[in-house]
Amino acid sequence: MDKDAEQVLPTESLLKESPEGCAFRLASAAALSFSIGSIYGALYSNWGDIPKVVGNRFGPALARTGQVMLSHGSFFAATGIMYAGGECMSEWIRGKSDYKNGMVGGLAAGSIVGLRTRSIALGVGASVAMAFMSAVVDSTGHNIKGDGLKIDDGAIPTKPVYSHAVQR
Repeated sequence: MDKDAEQVLPTESLLKESPEGCAFRLASAAALSFSIGSIYGALYSNWGDIPKVVGNRFGPALARTGQVMLSHGSFFAATGIMYAGGECMSEWIRGKSDYKNGMVGGLAAGSIVGLRTRSIALGVGASVAMAFMSAVVDSTGHNIKGDGLKIDDGAIPTKPVYSHAVQR
């Protein structure tokens, strides 16, 4: 090791603004989760239980849609932040980057579901489900197709697709 090399503490390396840093992961989780939640909220607002708008005015309907988008976007963002934060915290404490960190993140994210619904049973169930799914995704290398799984084993023949007319 070179004497002139700058020593970086584990905390500094996790919090730096890079794709591996916690601050970047938290910000990107918040932004992406809020966007997905807002889109879901817009769809829910338009296809869900909509109060009747009196007098053909779009103002109340637009305000209602915005409130639902904000509500669902905030919920998804909180869930994403808890997942990324739990994963980063576990990685920082354990000093390892493996599937167990994702499980901790899943447990933390599931707790948000329990808080929103005010149901301990639903929170525990959501935490276990998210931890399990995170462990499955992380242990397969973020790929559900592969050697160990039977999803892409070639048992189902593929249908040929022709870009031109085939004469028989």
